[in-house]
Amino acid sequence: LAYVTATQVKPDDAFMGSMRSLGARSDLSENDRMHISFALGKAELDLGHAEAGLRYLTAGNALRKTQLGYNIEQDRELFARIKSTFSSSVAQLPKEHVPLARKPVFIVGMPRSVATLVEQVLSSHSLVYGAGELQHLNRAVDKVLKQAGGTLAAADFALLRAEYLAGLKELSDLSVITDKNPLNFRWIGFIAQAFPEAQIIHVKRSAEATCWSIFKTFFPSKGMSFSFDQCDIAEYYNLYEGLMAFWHEKFPGRIYDLDYEQLTKEQGCKSQRLLAVADLDWEDRVLNFHENSRVVRTASGAQVRQEMYTGSSQK
Repeated sequence: LAYVTATQVKPDDAFMGSMRSLGARSDLSENDRMHISFALGKAELDLGHAEAGLRYLTAGNALRKTQLGYNIEQDRELFARIKSTFSSSVAQLPKEHVPLARKPVFIVGMPRSVATLVEQVLSSHSLVYGAGELQHLNRAVDKVLKQAGGTLAAADFALLRAEYLAGLKELSDLSVITDKNPLNFRWIGFIAQAFPEAQIIHVKRSAEATCWSIFKTFFPSKGMSFSFDQCDIAEYYNLYEGLMAFWHEKFPGRIYDLDYEQLTKEQGCKSQRLLAVADLDWEDRVLNFHENSRVVRTASGAQVRQEMYTGSSQK
């Protein structure tokens, strides 16, 4: 699965026969069948066999959903709690707080909205370290919520800030660090209150392209449990859109929306705007982001090694 995910399968690839034979076996464990189904789904799509690809992906996703025991209701409840927490007036960060040694830039949005590409562009700048999908904010928010109860006080945001910044210390000496965990869109209220100096970049992509890309991708993280059923994905996307509308209303002007399709069509001017939003001076090297040698550990790893191209959202 890892190999097929990282490469473009070709008709003359010898391993396809072995993969199909493996997929036809009746003695596989459910876990092995799930993985081979995702691998065959990706491979058949690469070869232009849409019907076979979708059949394998549907089987693999169904097995993974059963394995996780996921129910969309748990995310409905989470999103409702988030809105309830920030619906009334929220305490401000105390004037005495941990100063920023390195400024975070949060890149958020739905998974597979190509936030990795945006981070690759930014991290091509000489002052930016691309940290990838950090879990620091998840852990800090979880700690704060356990201590705070139902109401957030100024001290809670100070604690969150200190906890998060402590996690950045060992990453890099560069002045700007990007955190591109896309699901941090859920915590924008915490970011806005705890990091008034930080930038929040929201990457948008067409709903159809985003949801399709999610469905055909295997995610090992339990945080992506919604991604293994078409109806769950659609419902989660609606929850995401509703929460982003809430954040824009609650924190006007704090979130920069970057449209992925527009970035691919207008790379130069959109890249200039992106750097300006991050308070960075222009460097021509960001246009050659595909030459950036940093390690990328997501499903978009192959894409960011190529020059900017259009049309991927039409698939």
